[in-house]
Amino acid sequence: MHPTLAKLPAITLLERGNISTIHGIAHYGGLPDRIGQLMASSAERHLRDSGYESVFIHPAKADVNGPGSGIVLWANLEGGGILGASAVGRKSTDATKVGVQAATELLGAIEDGGCVDEWLQDQIIIFMALAEGHSQVRCGRSDLTLHAKTAIWIAEHLTEAKFNVSKNEEGYTIVECDGIGFQPSTL
Repeated sequence: MHPTLAKLPAITLLERGNISTIHGIAHYGGLPDRIGQLMASSAERHLRDSGYESVFIHPAKADVNGPGSGIVLWANLEGGGILGASAVGRKSTDATKVGVQAATELLGAIEDGGCVDEWLQDQIIIFMALAEGHSQVRCGRSDLTLHAKTAIWIAEHLTEAKFNVSKNEEGYTIVECDGIGFQPSTL
């Protein structure tokens, strides 16, 4: 006999709270160690200069066949949300600029005021549709991305989930969903 899997619970993510910590990884391979160190230190400095103190960004060397680099940053929110940003190194771009580019993108996501960033918006839609009950997520002051709008359209057409997108009195985009309570029968 196979165990039955539980239904996904609905989520309410409307209060983001303060930024608790910011973390990041500056990954590089086939390049000198200073590339990763420059990306990490420039991103960290840019974020600290913007008023964030709990910033932890580390270089990480990868064993690869060819050269490449990039940086991934994420801000953990006290309310349970997460915001992310990234940048990819290029042959003609100074590594410090790559770090600052990622930090600037993260600061934009923080400024937008959502509990999730533009990259996570579309990813949560399917989980909201499959969950049992009424889910609500604050997505920031910007309009939803085209990917998020498309994910909503597809989820509504493939399931019986119903979505509502509105702006609250503070100007934040709120995505609500009455999920279908999908329950897989076995593994």
